[in-house]
Amino acid sequence: MTNERIVLNGYYSAIIIPRVKLSEIGIIVTPAYIDPFYDGILRLLVTNTSDFEYKLKALEVIAQCYFFKFPQPVPENFKQEFAHKSDFYGKNWQSIINEDARPFPTRKEPAENSIIENIKSQFRNIYYWIKEHALITSIIGLVSLGYAGYKQIKSNQIHKIINQLLKL
Repeated sequence: MTNERIVLNGYYSAIIIPRVKLSEIGIIVTPAYIDPFYDGILRLLVTNTSDFEYKLKALEVIAQCYFFKFPQPVPENFKQEFAHKSDFYGKNWQSIINEDARPFPTRKEPAENSIIENIKSQFRNIYYWIKEHALITSIIGLVSLGYAGYKQIKSNQIHKIINQLLKL
């Protein structure tokens, strides 16, 4: 959610598109359409698809908003329909705070996952990580086996030396 509130009067609509600069490093902003009578806080979905943490900075440009003027205004009855369909219509931070409303309302609730499903999901994540990092995993495995073999050989040599000393 952003700190920008937008109010459109039926003569304009808008689209929000991401900046290419962020997508190059794996930060994806989902494009969005803003209806002609929208009145509320702009909400954007930002996803980090990389393996690295990225902190957005205050006032960092993450998207661009383009406004389009209609040749004729959208009929007023659309405004009434839209207001009833939108969970965000008319919201601003002051109204959210004053009404003790949810700042991120959703019509859909997340699915409840069982513990078994969560465990399966974690194992799938581990499997895909190992698959994606096969070279690293192989190197770690080879180094571990090499070290264990070295320790075994060294241990056998110590036994041989002790046995030789005991025979003296």
